[in-house]
Amino acid sequence: MKDAQALEFFTNIQARTEAGKVPWQPTADENEYVASVGGEFSLGMTRLKFLDAFRREAVLHKLTMKDKENRRLITADENVEGISEEQMRAFFVMVERQALGVGEKLGRLLDQLDRA
Repeated sequence: MKDAQALEFFTNIQARTEAGKVPWQPTADENEYVASVGGEFSLGMTRLKFLDAFRREAVLHKLTMKDKENRRLITADENVEGISEEQMRAFFVMVERQALGVGEKLGRLLDQLDRA
């Protein structure tokens, strides 16, 4: 579907995430990460697993923005023209690694291995 606002939303949040400007946090669900922005907005990045029409496992990724009343304002996913499945999958991995602090933990692991 053509949705210029959703495409712009995804592109901007992706760039800011790459720059480390989005405070992604894990949730109790390993398929969902959230970020609070200025106390007024929240972002959510979700991986949805389901069976498609042929009963094969499928995955859909969704980036959402909500206001402080928890109303969904905009959603970007693979169905938006200009956003590929691979882009959404890669973005989910980037969000997940930032939220879990993978870079820092990997650095600590390598330091410990160097000392061994």
